[in-house]
This record gives sequence, C-alpha cells and structure tokens, in this order.
Amino acid sequence: MGLTAKEKRAATEVTAPRYQKAKKNQKGIILEEFAALTGYNRCNAGYLLRIQGKKRYIDRSTVIVADVGKKRVKPRKRFYD
Repeated sequence: MGLTAKEKRAATEVTAPRYQKAKKNQKGIILEEFAALTGYNRCNAGYLLRIQGKKRYIDRSTVIVADVGKKRVKPRKRFYD
C-alpha cells in the first residue's frame, strides 16, 4: 500500500530543504530514498524537490512560491467573439 497525497506532500516538504542544501554526491542518495518512499520516478522526484519553496515570477508584479500541492490553472483564451 502506497502513501496518500497528503503524506507525499509532507515528505516533499521535509526532504526538499535537505536536498537543496546537499552536495551533488549526496543528492543522488536523497533522491533514491525519496523516490523509493513516494513511488515517484527519479525525474519527477528531482523536479519536485528542486521547485519546493522556490519563488516563481509570473509577471513583474506577481510572485508565487512553488508548492507541490498547488497547481496554477491558466485560463484559456477566447477562441470566438
């Protein structure tokens, strides 16, 4: 039985600061542990650990802090008048 989404999010919040401060040889070990724990593949796990807590600039005035649990929905442009 795997982890729930809340448990995976909590694991990401705990692991991300340690991953971001680690040296390159330690990042591989942390990434393997995190991927085995959550069930994510290595590519996705590395992406989630890198973006957690980083600032993202949408435009000059809007800044969001990346969070694994939040997804930004981009509104579609109107096709017809």
